[in-house]
Amino acid sequence: VSCHDPEADSAEVAHEYGIQLITDAKADGPYVAIILAVKHLALKREYSLKRLRTLGGKHPPVLMDVKGFFEKADLAAGAHLWQL
Repeated sequence: VSCHDPEADSAEVAHEYGIQLITDAKADGPYVAIILAVKHLALKREYSLKRLRTLGGKHPPVLMDVKGFFEKADLAAGAHLWQL
């Protein structure tokens, strides 16, 4: 499991949750699934639906959108998406 959030304080996340944040999501891939657990603007700018699909390598990952990261119109790209 890898965690990436450019807006989170790495030291605080490590202290509070015991999780080390990574700085480059692509470096730890490919991924079978990606959980979008926050809706930070920096992540939205950096990770379009098209870019997230490339993080699965040969097969697009299943995307779990917990916080409404994407709008309904974004979903036309045909991703495997689970959304609350």
